Amino acid sequence: MSTRYWCESAWVDGAVAHGVLLSADDTGTLTAVDTGIDAAPSDAEAVHGFVLPGGVNAHSHAFHRMLRGRTHGDGGTFWTWREVMYSVAAKLDPQSYETVARAVFAEMLAGGYTSVGEFHYVHHAQHGTP
Repeated sequence: MSTRYWCESAWVDGAVAHGVLLSADDTGTLTAVDTGIDAAPSDAEAVHGFVLPGGVNAHSHAFHRMLRGRTHGDGGTFWTWREVMYSVAAKLDPQSYETVARAVFAEMLAGGYTSVGEFHYVHHAQHGTP
């Protein structure tokens, strides 16, 4: 089964195209992109406005979300930021990291990111035990 979306306008092959019909298989993979389609076919969902491909965050540290607003309030430096960052990292375990990452990835998705390369520091237990 496929899903189809008719886009009023979309970014296709490096340019704005109008009347774009996107077809996707049941995994969400695009199988066809057709342009110049004047109106939404009856089996397609109409998407108004301008459609862009999903963004890629190629280098993420999701737990850094926990540092927002905590490191430069008093004119901190890289070294004071680093101390706070390692302090936060030392308190994480796989379960708490998953909780933070889910929230951060949801924020990214809401902002249009559809792929992320995540780098993390949780590879040993607290106190350095493998």
